[in-house]
Amino acid sequence: MRVEKIKNAILKNKNKDLMGFVGEQFGNNRSVHEIMNHLQTLKKLNDNTLMLGIARMDQIETDYDHSKFLPSLLAITGIMFGIYVKTLDLVLVFILASFLSIALLYIMKKERRMRANAVYFRSLLIQVKEAKKRSNK
Repeated sequence: MRVEKIKNAILKNKNKDLMGFVGEQFGNNRSVHEIMNHLQTLKKLNDNTLMLGIARMDQIETDYDHSKFLPSLLAITGIMFGIYVKTLDLVLVFILASFLSIALLYIMKKERRMRANAVYFRSLLIQVKEAKKRSNK
């Protein structure tokens, strides 16, 4: 893989596309040889690209961290259902709650993979940066 391809992916791709790229190029579906080649390519990135990549992975990790807003969302949902139980039929409230819960779980499961890829790639970038720093001493 070329250095420019990784650099462009880190700096220009949208978050979803970047995480797809990371999953494809550095995921478990690759052979050990391919992953090692990609790691060597990462080591050729300049320090600015590494810093921007680490910062971008932090941002993506934060964006897809559901633990920050899930408690508030559950509290608001509970209050809404408490109000609806008094005004609507209990069966209708149950159907609505089930639908919302399934939708929320689906979205969280889908985005969890993106967060995991961001954590993984950030770790790789940090280790590459540290290795470059040690080799320059």
